[in-house]
Amino acid sequence: MFSQSLKPPVIETPVIETPVIETPVIETEYDDLMHHTINALHFARHGQTIEGEAPMSGFSRLLDGLPKDQGGSVIWRLQGRRDALGRLFLDVQADGTIVLECQRCLQALIWPLSVRNELRMLASRSEVEAMDAREAQGEADDEEYILASASLDAIDVVEDELILALPYVPRHEVCPDQVEPEPGTESRGPSPFAALGRFKKN
Repeated sequence: MFSQSLKPPVIETPVIETPVIETPVIETEYDDLMHHTINALHFARHGQTIEGEAPMSGFSRLLDGLPKDQGGSVIWRLQGRRDALGRLFLDVQADGTIVLECQRCLQALIWPLSVRNELRMLASRSEVEAMDAREAQGEADDEEYILASASLDAIDVVEDELILALPYVPRHEVCPDQVEPEPGTESRGPSPFAALGRFKKN
């Protein structure tokens, strides 16, 4: 008797495609260490953060008129956020050291720079002008603000804040060539009462 073997049926299991969940990505263009462009309003609405480290020598506006030999770097961080009233802010942090010129001895002075500030972001130039008008009349809140843009340079924002953090008259507490007097031995000028005593004797 002829027997025919039967092949078991092939059951095709349907392929279930797993949906791809896209993680929000910071809208940033990285040209080099000194250029990080963000979409400011999108950045703040989504609470995004960007941080990095840039050479101090790259901040040309900050170093204008300062000693050319600048080592070290600036560690910076920007974070966007929205407050309970729906206002958008950019929190700026930056830390580094800069070489200044002491205004007393004219020698190099290593100065620590540290920035912790919040900037309110306004969506249009008309909003900026309105805030300027309120500020001129003394009606505005004590807050700093900038015009948000779709291509805001994060490093420019950091540099602006570093410039504002520079001391007006940088000086050593004790200059390198100056010997700090011991307590109680400071030189004193002539007493005005001594001069008055000599005048009475005459």
